[in-house]
Amino acid sequence: MWWLIPLVACSGALLYVWWSIAAKRRQNTYKSIAEYETFRSAFAKDGREAKREQDKRDQKNEQKP
Repeated sequence: MWWLIPLVACSGALLYVWWSIAAKRRQNTYKSIAEYETFRSAFAKDGREAKREQDKRDQKNEQKP
């Protein structure tokens, strides 16, 4: 009789894990991929702009005697 408590707890944990994984699969992956690409492109734009500014500074420093 004492073994029912761990058995029920383990079964409940397994059911919860199965349910949480199944719920995550139902999400719209195309939307999340698009959001990730937007996030990534924001960093890429900032990086390109920072590189351009750094190049301008380097050119100014090269022109100074």
